[in-house]
Amino acid sequence: MSWLTFQAGAKAILSQATTTRRPDGLRDLLWQPTNLYPPEVLTGGLSAPRADYEVGTASNWAERDFPAIAAGMRVPVEFSVAEHESVWESSPDATADVAALFTASPLVVVNEVAGGGHNLSVGLTADAYHQHVLSFVEECVIASEGPDAVVEAG
Repeated sequence: MSWLTFQAGAKAILSQATTTRRPDGLRDLLWQPTNLYPPEVLTGGLSAPRADYEVGTASNWAERDFPAIAAGMRVPVEFSVAEHESVWESSPDATADVAALFTASPLVVVNEVAGGGHNLSVGLTADAYHQHVLSFVEECVIASEGPDAVVEAG
C-alpha cells in the first residue's frame, strides 16, 4: 500500500463532493479529531464545500500528477504527514514509497507531525509545523553554502 492510496472509504467520499454538495462523512474525513483544530477553523470558510478547482483534481492527482512532479524535484524535500491522517495511507511503508518517488532530490526527509490532523496548516499545531518547515529551508540554505559558510544572527 502506498501514500498514493486513499485510506478505506476516503476516495468514495471525496469523489462525491462538488462545489455545492458536501457528502456525508466529508467533514469527519477532513476535520477529525476536531480537538486538533481551533473552533473558528471548523466553522469558517475552510470547511465549506469543495472549491471549483478541486472538483477535477482531488480525486486523481495522486496517480496522475504527483509521481511526475516528485521525480522532477531537484531540491531537498521534506514530506510531512499528520499523526492523525485520515485521507491518505500514511504508514511507514507508505511514506517510504512516497520518499522513493523523489528520485532527483538530493535529500528526502519524512516528518510526522505529532498532534496534527489532515489539514496541517490550520490546526493547533500549525505554528510549530510552519516553524519546522522554515527551519528545514534554513538548514538547506546553510548546507548549500558549504561547510565554511558563516551564519550571522540577525
